[in-house]
Amino acid sequence: MADHSQKWHNETSTRMRSTKTSDGLNAIQAQLNNFGREIKKEKEKYGVPFLPRGRFRAVAPGFYKIDNENPSYQERRQMFEESMNNIMAESVKRHDKNSILIKEIRSLTDATIQNQGASIKALEIQIRQMRKISTAIETDTTSIRRIRGT
Repeated sequence: MADHSQKWHNETSTRMRSTKTSDGLNAIQAQLNNFGREIKKEKEKYGVPFLPRGRFRAVAPGFYKIDNENPSYQERRQMFEESMNNIMAESVKRHDKNSILIKEIRSLTDATIQNQGASIKALEIQIRQMRKISTAIETDTTSIRRIRGT
């Protein structure tokens, strides 16, 4: 008898454990009831129970399961390879287009440099001719001064 009273005092008796278990079950039941009321409110408000976003399929009336229609590894790999091939093809197109533009810019730049070189040569020739004319005028004016001066 003393063993039984000691167990009762230490809260190790089966009666105490079953009370704790039933209290826990009652708390879970109360939470489920509250959740059920919230779902009813949502159903009344919107006509359907509130569901998080995503794909769901009805498993049983009122029960939904997330529909994981994830593609297989092979399908994902094939989609990835197709995407990469598309990206590479677009990159090659852009590269070819840019290469053509660069070649055009180089040819236009070369033509501009040649035109500027020709313009510079023409200006140098004109400057030489003007120097010849100016030296000829200077010699003529000095000879005219000599003639007047004598």
